[in-house]
Amino acid sequence: AWRNDPTSPTTVPPTEDPHKWSGKTHWTNDTGQTIVFDPESANRAVAVLEQTERLRLAGRMGLMTKWGSYCIAVSAGKSATGSALLVGGPQMGFRTPQIAHEIHLSGAGIDCIGMGFAGIPGVLIGHNQYLAWSTTTAVNDQTDVFIETLNPDDAAQYRFKGQWKRMEKRVETIPVAGGEQVKLEVFRTVHGPVVQWDKPHNIAYSRQSTYWDRETDTTGAMYRFQTAKSVAEFGDACKLISTGHNFFCADQKGDIGFWFCGKTPIRDPSVDPRLPIPGEGDHEWRGMMSFADQPQIINPKQGFLVNWNNKPAVWWDNYDTPAWGGIWHSARIAELLAAKKYVTPEDLRNVLLDIGTNDQAAEVLLPLLNEALKKEFKVALSGAKPEEQPDWMATAKAAGYLAAWDHHATEGSVAKTIFDAWLQQVREDLFSKPFGFIPSKDLFNTAMQPSLVLHVLLAKKSPVPVGFDYLGAKTPEAVMVQALARAVTKLEKERGPQMAAWRYTRGAINFSPLVSIPSTDRGTYIQIVECSKPQVRGTNICPPGQSERIDSPHFADQRELAGWFFFKPMLTARDEIEKSGAAGK
Repeated sequence: AWRNDPTSPTTVPPTEDPHKWSGKTHWTNDTGQTIVFDPESANRAVAVLEQTERLRLAGRMGLMTKWGSYCIAVSAGKSATGSALLVGGPQMGFRTPQIAHEIHLSGAGIDCIGMGFAGIPGVLIGHNQYLAWSTTTAVNDQTDVFIETLNPDDAAQYRFKGQWKRMEKRVETIPVAGGEQVKLEVFRTVHGPVVQWDKPHNIAYSRQSTYWDRETDTTGAMYRFQTAKSVAEFGDACKLISTGHNFFCADQKGDIGFWFCGKTPIRDPSVDPRLPIPGEGDHEWRGMMSFADQPQIINPKQGFLVNWNNKPAVWWDNYDTPAWGGIWHSARIAELLAAKKYVTPEDLRNVLLDIGTNDQAAEVLLPLLNEALKKEFKVALSGAKPEEQPDWMATAKAAGYLAAWDHHATEGSVAKTIFDAWLQQVREDLFSKPFGFIPSKDLFNTAMQPSLVLHVLLAKKSPVPVGFDYLGAKTPEAVMVQALARAVTKLEKERGPQMAAWRYTRGAINFSPLVSIPSTDRGTYIQIVECSKPQVRGTNICPPGQSERIDSPHFADQRELAGWFFFKPMLTARDEIEKSGAAGK
């Protein structure tokens, strides 16, 4: 679990970043040694990471359990229209009815249109008469768990700065439908609410968060977004955001901007922020990072800004999650934009189509495999154990599919099926034996992410040194080629000997009781806005429809548009609304 991979894609271009990276690739202890964990610690981490009960409860309550989003901003100088462009695509999963709703606010000095969802006042993502904006989830580690030492004679007391301090206590009364009400005692230390007790060991765990008692500040920022007239004014409002969000803006002047938002703690440098921190007062937070010191930029020289929940800046470290690495899907967006001298709104739609099926792991790992196959195909296969001797002809045929593949998960792609099987086999070959356990396939794949596979296969060429010899006596080329041979053998057993029949199925976005649409990695809501003069113009899509009422004509009128990746105009002018026939409906 590396601290920083300097090759991981960033939103702020490294060449234009005033901050410098520390050069530290791993978390280290006081003596400079890389911190490692024993198997018992790993198992405890697994229990936390899976969050099974939390996600199950959220699902029963109809709450969002998926957080992502992509955003693109293009400056006037890079735009083929001469006006700044902005794409917003929050990813919150799909359901019927839609979790998001469209909204047009007009009055009291506000005239803006876009998207919101229950609990968010006004427009969260959209545009007004002067600019457009969007947001993605920022991975900003804003909470820490502190270990509180309890008084053996009184568990409601904890030691802080050499004295026993009494916890704050309140009682919450929770009504239960069809049952008796429940009384819940809530305890709080100087750090925050107690989230777990270990009374046999005289310990409690409390969680400190930077945004406590500041949660509603964000609503003030949103009001200012809706009335802002420039990128600079929008950025000034971002100072009010307490929780972790990336915000992007493009205005009629042609400017674009990005701000990494949220209160960020300045920690004691002697602690590992991924682990619980001693709470007796010797390792307290040392204030908050200033907003100006957090990642942000206006008008980068490249003429565009990209974010898909990626690392904001090269110097920003990994904390709890995720481990940003050399393989990250935002790189594909940047690649497509950089390849064009000027970008049109239609180009942006095509970018979204492309990234919806692009496999970024294949973009990075497959060239390594293809090169290994060219150089050491027979040598690598000959190193397999006698009982594992593969079918050379079948492996060579699979290699042909991979060499001709465009790295997209298109319906019916044989190469995608082969690549997925190979990547899974490489993971198991490299990591299942050293770790000795696979708690679940999904968790195993999350932890043993493609970037970790990349670091291991690059060996000494990796920018992030790997602290364990996963390769053993084998070369990276042998590992890759033998994994392909084993993957092909498994596919033959599972799918039959006809390789042409190993067709990949993309799946579908479920809009039950409506007909589904083909699945792509896309925004739950998407807008493409041109900050043109005299009027900002945008298009959007919010499938399957705006209304929650199944008897409404707007319950499902955007499902088919979304299936074809079409958009509809975001109308704000009264005469245009009336001409469209939408007024009063």
